[in-house]
Amino acid sequence: MTETIERPGLTIELVPVDALAQVLPVVEHLMRDLPERSGGAWTLPGIQERLVNGVWQLWCVHDQAPQPTVMAIVGTSVWTTMSGIKTCSIHFCTGDNSKDWMHLLAVIEQAARNIGAKRIETVARKGWARKLKDYRTTHLVLEKAL
Repeated sequence: MTETIERPGLTIELVPVDALAQVLPVVEHLMRDLPERSGGAWTLPGIQERLVNGVWQLWCVHDQAPQPTVMAIVGTSVWTTMSGIKTCSIHFCTGDNSKDWMHLLAVIEQAARNIGAKRIETVARKGWARKLKDYRTTHLVLEKAL
């Protein structure tokens, strides 16, 4: 069983859209692998455009040292299903030493609850299912290149 390690001094914060111009260059190194991990569905400029346009939200995990260091980033969006269920989607979650900050996803979950979301979901690689023990697998994404 994998144990959660809560490292003191870490926090996760939503980056306001008007601060993205300053933050994106700082976190770009964490975003570089996202297009490949998406199976080629995403591009770095496309991800950044969705963030800047407010379609997706960027969350940064950082320490609270005199000079904060961003350790991880999470990209989310909020949408409503056809039946009216407000849902928060986690599009990406990447960074170093996930055991140190994984517990901070609870902040995103609470923020989603606060705006009326009834569920949170993510399409992720298999390894995340082992890390997100309180999430359940509801579907599989099956893909075939043509």
